[in-house]
Amino acid sequence: MRRSQLTTGARRDVATILAWSEDRFGKRQRRLYRLLLERAFAALREDPDRPGVRTDPDLPPDLRLYPIRFSRADLPPAERVGRPRHVVAFRLEGDAVVILRVLDEAMDVPEHLG
Repeated sequence: MRRSQLTTGARRDVATILAWSEDRFGKRQRRLYRLLLERAFAALREDPDRPGVRTDPDLPPDLRLYPIRFSRADLPPAERVGRPRHVVAFRLEGDAVVILRVLDEAMDVPEHLG
């Protein structure tokens, strides 16, 4: 299986997402969102071409996007986030899935990756 590597930007994104989730919805939602993010990263390690992965014509061709909502069904119903809104931006480098950023789908993703 591939390994995953989070860039500094991705680590910062995850910390911000989890802090916001806790502030807005409480500790349980923070935990559930963390589980979903971990599952999404694991899913990309298992199959970086899995359903839901896409490219964007405004981004370099080696950069891929994966909306974490596609990993929601991989979790037990009691541990599912209602409406996950984030997308993982990643690329493959050797045997690693390099997670570049984790961004809200409402953001201008190409601008934040530019």
